[in-house]
Amino acid sequence: LNLYIKSLGADHPRIGYNMTALGMLLHDKSDLSAAEQMLRRALAIYDAIPDSNEQYTASALTELGAVLNATGRLAEAESLLTQALVIRAKDYPSDHQLVAATRTEYADTLTRLGLYDEAEPLLLQSVAALNDTAGRRQNRAREALIRLQQRRAQSTGE
Repeated sequence: LNLYIKSLGADHPRIGYNMTALGMLLHDKSDLSAAEQMLRRALAIYDAIPDSNEQYTASALTELGAVLNATGRLAEAESLLTQALVIRAKDYPSDHQLVAATRTEYADTLTRLGLYDEAEPLLLQSVAALNDTAGRRQNRAREALIRLQQRRAQSTGE
């Protein structure tokens, strides 16, 4: 990242892309504060560029929404993830893995809000769309579905 900043300048779209990737890594390492800062910096770069790739913005919004879910800031997460879903829908069909990844995080917000009946079909759709892909997106969808099932069971006393 530092090499890119030196060669491209701090406001280049590639810097935002790399900050998003670093934000994802920091999230996976449970460094939520640093992840949030990195993702907000990426979004600031994209916002300042008139013709930036909106899908890069959607990626940063999705990850920031996931970080906010983990920190319990659900209203803000829901707003960001709704924006990301609108952007994703412009360029990709509903079964595309990027749409599924964003839908997973949105459904996870709904789960954390106790809206299990709304979250479940979205998560099932994401799990199905990501079934043939290994890695982070598939793992997050499965973890979100398990969280939904556990929270629903706790709420009904099962």
